[in-house]
Amino acid sequence: MTALFNWLHFVKSVPATTCLLLVVLSSLSTADEVVFVRDGAESTLACEILVIAQNDEMLVRATDGRLWVFTPEEIVSFSDTDEVPDPMRASDIGDMLLEELPEGFRIYKTDSFVVAYQTERTYARWVGGLYEKVFRNFEKFWDENDLELTDPDFPLVAIVFATREQYLQYVQQDLNAAAGTMVAYYNQINNRVVMYDLTSDLVGAGQQLSARRVADILSTDAAVPLVSTIVHEGIHQQIFNRGMQQRLADAPLWLHEGLALFFEPPDPGSGRGWNQMGHINMLRYPGFMRTISTRAPGALEQLVATDELFLNGETAVEAYSHAWALNYFLINEHPEKMVSYIKYMARKEPFDFDAETLAETRLREFKQHFGEDLGMLDREFIAFMRALN
Repeated sequence: MTALFNWLHFVKSVPATTCLLLVVLSSLSTADEVVFVRDGAESTLACEILVIAQNDEMLVRATDGRLWVFTPEEIVSFSDTDEVPDPMRASDIGDMLLEELPEGFRIYKTDSFVVAYQTERTYARWVGGLYEKVFRNFEKFWDENDLELTDPDFPLVAIVFATREQYLQYVQQDLNAAAGTMVAYYNQINNRVVMYDLTSDLVGAGQQLSARRVADILSTDAAVPLVSTIVHEGIHQQIFNRGMQQRLADAPLWLHEGLALFFEPPDPGSGRGWNQMGHINMLRYPGFMRTISTRAPGALEQLVATDELFLNGETAVEAYSHAWALNYFLINEHPEKMVSYIKYMARKEPFDFDAETLAETRLREFKQHFGEDLGMLDREFIAFMRALN
């Protein structure tokens, strides 16, 4: 499960005085710096202005990829230019992470990722290698389906704590909330994936990891949810960094969670525990099949129109299974329509929506791409899923 995976979680996570009004007056401007005062200290931030709201609050993107919200009272000055400031290099982001994180962290860099790790280097190399493989295969998959992805504007960051206890402390600080059962997450605000060394739960205390040991662990049944979770959060990060969605734009959870679930299924027989995309998700398929006979009328409509099922603890597990199944069906049976819908969603800008009519808007947009007769589509959907048995 992710944290801050859509605009609703962001709005709920910050004080009411710092929430942007959902009326966009200007967007995708540029600035070379914003001077602001926070916690009694004046600072300067190189950034792009993404949104200036009706109440003059400002959403900006810094050169490391993090999003900041400033109230008018915090802003001392800002300069608007025609040049976008250069993004930070991987080495600079690594140095910044070492200053920010607790002692004991080191940096492992790949072509596209900066992994800050507090555990064995073997595990950091495995995470970096896995994410690079997902990165390449994700691009190849969408290229074969006529969806061209962009390169990330910034090196992508993953933070790996050595223990769950250290991870839990960071989650409380990062999200201002308890982690609960969440063992990894992608944060839209700072654009990072955060986790702890999940193999630490599967090896003896103090036991050193080796490349062979990691491969042995990943080949066990106990490692299946481990690999799935890490890939799942990495997919969220790629969706928001490769042109498929803008952060803090309207992001229906049936789509975002469903896509992450579509791409997450592991392959215990491969060296990194994951190999290809689009396998049947055996962690979700049985749960979906158990609900087919009890699905309420209008279940498809409810799934695509609102996020309520995902945010309700009693229905969340079922919602995730249904999101995987719907994405699996649409990608396999209606790929052109699915790609058209994703391209449409990619054009949505941060906070550019009306919360009061959001459900109606989502439903209308879904019908525009997949057809007005949702009853017929739902019957096709169920027949397709039953045929997978």
